[in-house]
Amino acid sequence: MIVPILFCAALVLIAGCTTTPTPAPTTAPEAVVANACYDSKGHVTFEIVNTGTAEAVIDYAWTLIDPATGEPIDAGEGSVTLGPDEFEGVSAPINTTIPHDDAGNSIICVNLSVDGKTIHQYRQ
Repeated sequence: MIVPILFCAALVLIAGCTTTPTPAPTTAPEAVVANACYDSKGHVTFEIVNTGTAEAVIDYAWTLIDPATGEPIDAGEGSVTLGPDEFEGVSAPINTTIPHDDAGNSIICVNLSVDGKTIHQYRQ
C-alpha cells in the first residue's frame, strides 16, 4: 500500500516540475491626444500621452480639415517612442494658407496606432 502512494506522489512532483509556466498577461498599449490646436504660427500642434503601463512605439497620422468645405487641407504622419506616463509634443507646419477667419475653426483629426492597430482616434 505504501509503494503505490509513494509512486503517485513521485508522479505528481515530476509532473509539476515539467509543466510550462503560464506567461504573464500582456496589456495593450494605450495613448491619447491632448492639447490639439492650429496655432497662430501656422502649425498643427498636439501632445501624444502614453497612458499605458509599458513603453510603446506609437505611430500617428494627422489631418487638418477645412471647416467650410470639409476637405483635407494638409496631413502628416510620424512615430514616437514613449515610456509609461510620458508624453511628447508634435508640431507640424501647414503647407497651405488658411484664411484667418477659418483658421480657428479648422478641424484636427489624429489617429494613433501601434503595430498597425488603431488605439485612439481624436477629432476636434
